[in-house]
Amino acid sequence: MDIYARTFSFPGDSGFQVCLLYDPLVARKRGAAYPIKLQLCDSSGQNLSSPSIVVHAISVTLASTNAPGPLDDTGNANADFDFRYDATLGGYIFNLSLRGFPTGTYDLNFTAGSDPAVHSARFAVRPSGGSPSARAGSRRAPGGSPRGSTAGPRSPAATSPASRRRARR
Repeated sequence: MDIYARTFSFPGDSGFQVCLLYDPLVARKRGAAYPIKLQLCDSSGQNLSSPSIVVHAISVTLASTNAPGPLDDTGNANADFDFRYDATLGGYIFNLSLRGFPTGTYDLNFTAGSDPAVHSARFAVRPSGGSPSARAGSRRAPGGSPRGSTAGPRSPAATSPASRRRARR
């Protein structure tokens, strides 16, 4: 028995899916630059990115309300709000300036090539004085010194195998 498959496109279907090359859950400091790195992929995750496909940023919206946010790049890296193609990534980069962003989760909205669909890449902003997402080794022990540091009295937690490995680096 022969089996044949046929692919159909429907109006509103996008020719691309977005494959993020960063963790959108890692928040960056307000006022910093956030490098939005992505690839354009097909439905099976195969990279379709190419320097001939223009990816153009069109807006920023707050994820919870769709309220508009500031769209600004840093320096001259992204002329006319176009992502730049990076051959080493096999994808695109947009250096988004986080100046003027309140803390929150946002979407950078963009178009790709002749695909009429608006795509988005999620990112998060944290206060400029705040600490990064809680990670092992970045928590502070009582007294303000990092766990595993050699400053101050050492607790049993500070002499764990993981702490000793970090101290040797």
